Amino acid sequence: WYDKIAINDVLANDKIKIEENFIQFPFFTSEKILNPPLDKNTRKQVRDNLGIKNEEFLVGSFNRMEKFSYEYLTTCEKLLKKFPRIKFIFAGPNDNSKILEKLRIFIQSKRVIVLTEFDVHLLGIACDAGFETYPLFGGSSILELMAKNKPVISVKNINPQRDKELDCSNDEEVIDKMGRLLNDEKFLLKKSTEANSIIKKSIKDDELHQAIQQNFYSI
Repeated sequence: WYDKIAINDVLANDKIKIEENFIQFPFFTSEKILNPPLDKNTRKQVRDNLGIKNEEFLVGSFNRMEKFSYEYLTTCEKLLKKFPRIKFIFAGPNDNSKILEKLRIFIQSKRVIVLTEFDVHLLGIACDAGFETYPLFGGSSILELMAKNKPVISVKNINPQRDKELDCSNDEEVIDKMGRLLNDEKFLLKKSTEANSIIKKSIKDDELHQAIQQNFYSI
């Protein structure tokens, strides 16, 4: 009942076999959607409401709870033990029992916050950095963090809309990169700026419009 299947260029560059009836479109992102304007005092207000002190480094991860694997949570546990200034905030729908079980001690000490209902833009602006889930990766919430100048650490992620310098192969690399973001202000500023730049480069409105026109008339 359909003539063509639309597939974005991010998926096309992944390990997906391109069939004859596939149409490739540029991945569409809008900075206004990913990073809507907020009041300049919003960050402080949200951090105050969450109980986050100025000197504390808040790391966010927003996803469906089934993507928070034990492997990922074990890495988070190592980061919490290594860096006393770090706090995590996890938010997303569905069963969060894995997080409650694995990080129970840190939840009790208020170093880990777990939410089921949230506004990703308010929580995102309150964060200092992000740590993407693995082996099941994040979606739009990662782009929303990066659009807000929040550097995001990932693990074995080939998505071109990620910072390759912050993509890691193992726990040791994650700990090293997080330590640099935490303790090196120049590195944090550099990675924050680059996060936003990656998002800006992915906005291809003209290419999308052209692809739609070409493929519409070819059907």
